[in-house]
Amino acid sequence: MTLTGEADFAELFFDDVRVPADALLGPLNQGWQVATTTLSHERAGAARLYAGLQVQLDDLVADLAGIEVNGRPVRDDPVTLRRLGELAMRIKYLEVLCQRSISAMLHGGDAFSSASLAKTIWGELGQDLAALAFDVLGPYGANGRWADRRLASRSLTIAGGTTQINKNVTAQRVLGLPRQ
Repeated sequence: MTLTGEADFAELFFDDVRVPADALLGPLNQGWQVATTTLSHERAGAARLYAGLQVQLDDLVADLAGIEVNGRPVRDDPVTLRRLGELAMRIKYLEVLCQRSISAMLHGGDAFSSASLAKTIWGELGQDLAALAFDVLGPYGANGRWADRRLASRSLTIAGGTTQINKNVTAQRVLGLPRQ
């Protein structure tokens, strides 16, 4: 059960299970390779998620239109504008990174590296966007869709591999650093 009351995650364990050889997902005793390949595709699938963040940013800008603090529109506040601009820039960067991952996958390259980096950025960006909405919408952000997004955003750096795991993958595969 998640913070928003939904059941998005599940674990299922099987003990003493025998699988016929023709039903294996990969070579015998190569389960980790199958799992990392699956994660790579899952992370590359996250490539479409930058579009969802752009929609959320557009929603936030629209929601800010009618909100005033001390008689001034919130969306005219220089700090809010800077934060919105930073998020827009990071979403664009994520889009380019995701396109790179998709291109690598289509051309037989290493999509895993850029997909791991994209997943890390996507999770942190989703949390930052939800936090900004919560900050600038005041009481309007404390309930409804923005409250749900804020709570749900906490899982973005866990699902599909934690931020720490994805940073290690990036360090090893992109930067060539030794495994820790």
